Amino acid sequence: MSTLFVAFDDFILSREAMLCSSQTIDFYRRMLKPFMALANGSPPWNRMVREFLSSVAQRGVSSATVHAHARAVRAFLRFSHEEGWIEEPVTVRMTRVEQKRMEVLSCEDVKRVLSLCGTRDRALVMTLIDSGVRRGEALALDWDDVDFRTGAIHVRRGKGRKARVTYVGAKTRRALLRWGGGHRSSAIFPLTPSGAATLMARLSRKSAVHITFHKCRRTFASWALREAIDLLSLQRLLGHSSFQMVRRYAYQSESDLRAAHSRAAPIDNLR
Repeated sequence: MSTLFVAFDDFILSREAMLCSSQTIDFYRRMLKPFMALANGSPPWNRMVREFLSSVAQRGVSSATVHAHARAVRAFLRFSHEEGWIEEPVTVRMTRVEQKRMEVLSCEDVKRVLSLCGTRDRALVMTLIDSGVRRGEALALDWDDVDFRTGAIHVRRGKGRKARVTYVGAKTRRALLRWGGGHRSSAIFPLTPSGAATLMARLSRKSAVHITFHKCRRTFASWALREAIDLLSLQRLLGHSSFQMVRRYAYQSESDLRAAHSRAAPIDNLR
């Protein structure tokens, strides 16, 4: 077997030993599969990496997808060199990612969706938008994870297996209590990932508002920034390890910028 294929197996084992999530392991497998096919066991070099990333870009995918492939290849080749599987280090220049405006829900969107929700779905949507938890985090929540006195939600199975605390307000706590009145099983929202996706698709059809778990998370971040939350607090509530993603949430829409300028316009505010 080629050394590069052995290095790949060792790389995956190293991620598993680091207790990376199954989603992270799947990410590396998917992103590296076409690179391994191109290399076909040959020792990698700089031009090979450039040719690979160029071939990915020529498929017409987004800049974020090209960047994801580059990130995975860089991690793999850096590991392979450090572990002695390849003799020479290989340079992977990270591609530029277009900073697209991220869609969020408006107040009217949220009101329309909630008006069409049953008790469970209403509690779920309110929890997502009020706390900013990810899909997997929401589905992993137990009733014991919620402090109904303070509103604290203990996320024990966050991304990268990191625990954190986020919060929900009184209205969301009341919605949770209404849902949990006769359904106090261990899981607050006993749904499979596919069942959760079906739920969101159904709500989108009924309300004519495109709603997803991640869009609810972005909405939480966007609304929090409009209320002038500091970035460190937002980072901790969202469970990000760095400010990079939080900065993306701070990339405001034109309407937000217009409103911000209206509040601060030097000439209009001249006394």
